[in-house]
Amino acid sequence: MTDLTKLTLVESIKHVKEKKCSASELVSAYVKRIEKSDKLNCFNTKDLENAVSKAKKIDANKKLDKALVGAPIAVKDLFCTKGKKQLHLVKFYQILFQLMNLLLHKNSGMKMRF
Repeated sequence: MTDLTKLTLVESIKHVKEKKCSASELVSAYVKRIEKSDKLNCFNTKDLENAVSKAKKIDANKKLDKALVGAPIAVKDLFCTKGKKQLHLVKFYQILFQLMNLLLHKNSGMKMRF
C-alpha cells in the first residue's frame, strides 16, 4: 500500500474520491505521523480527535463532491478557533511591523502596511 503521507494534496483527494482509501485512513496516517514527530514541536495546538471524527463523518456521507473532501490540512495559528488555545502571534507581528515602520520612516520615508 502507498504511504498516504507521501501523496500530494491532489493525489490525496483523488484517492478518497476514488475510494482507494477512506478519509479516516488518510487522516489516521497523518495523525500517526504527527504523533511520531511530536518531538519536533511543529504544532502549537493539535485537534487530532476532531480531525478523526470529521473524517469518519466524511466516510459515512456517500456524497464526496466537495473540493477538498478528506484532505488533512494544518492551519496557521493566526486565526482564533473556538475552544482552542491560541498563542496570539498576530499581536507580536503587529508590534514588529510598527517597529519596522518606525525604522523605515526614519531612514527612507517608506511605510509597510499590515
